[in-house]
Amino acid sequence: MLKFLIIFGFILYVFYAFSGKILRFAMRMLGKRIEKKMKEQQMYYQPEQPPRKEGEIYVSYKPPKTKKQSDIDGEYVKFEEVK
Repeated sequence: MLKFLIIFGFILYVFYAFSGKILRFAMRMLGKRIEKKMKEQQMYYQPEQPPRKEGEIYVSYKPPKTKKQSDIDGEYVKFEEVK
């Protein structure tokens, strides 16, 4: 019985001593795996753009054209007040 308690205590001590290192290693591996998956998804949705010359300007988003306020309100009619 004493031998069992000593072995059990030693196993618990070893587990406690290395659990921090094991958990750090497991988290690091998990982080790398998640990072790899995110990069793969990003490559799927945003393919690489061809290199451009230095100083070249490229606009990838053009906002939709909206009607001018004067077009929406209608035509302005000048009037005179009648008394």
